[in-house]
Amino acid sequence: METPSKTRESLTLAARVVSSFLKAYALLLGLGTGVIGACSLILACNQTDVSISFALTCAKYFYGGLIASFLVHEASHALLIPLTMKHVHDVKIETTSLRFSIKAEGVSAGRGIALTACAGPLSSATVGLLFYVLLPGSGLPGWYFLHLIFLLPVFGDGRALLLGLKHWNILTEIRS
Repeated sequence: METPSKTRESLTLAARVVSSFLKAYALLLGLGTGVIGACSLILACNQTDVSISFALTCAKYFYGGLIASFLVHEASHALLIPLTMKHVHDVKIETTSLRFSIKAEGVSAGRGIALTACAGPLSSATVGLLFYVLLPGSGLPGWYFLHLIFLLPVFGDGRALLLGLKHWNILTEIRS
């Protein structure tokens, strides 16, 4: 039975992506924590009532909005690659200071490419919808809805979606 091994492969790849993301942006995460802490300390020393509120608001948007929305996006791609793209021989994780992406290499039917490309933005938007329904007024849904922009052809997900739609039932080489 192939499904349990594919599920295990999906979960392993998703864990690898999350781990790589956290390692790649450890400095940014630490810097964010430092800035939030320093601002809170300054406000607390000035005996203002807004210090805790300010720190929690910054943490909410930085970690719960920006960071978590990208983790959902990239982990969703990782979960779908083994399930929808049958002939992938390698998955590369690429990071720069402003970009984190995973790229499959090998051959896949266009539908696998299209489904995987949509997974990141649509899963982020789904989490945004959950926040909108369950935590109205939290300010978090927008961070997640913004990921839909990655379906535009100027971004990698949008280009992959177009390639997948064009070659829906045809095996297509995936190049980095």
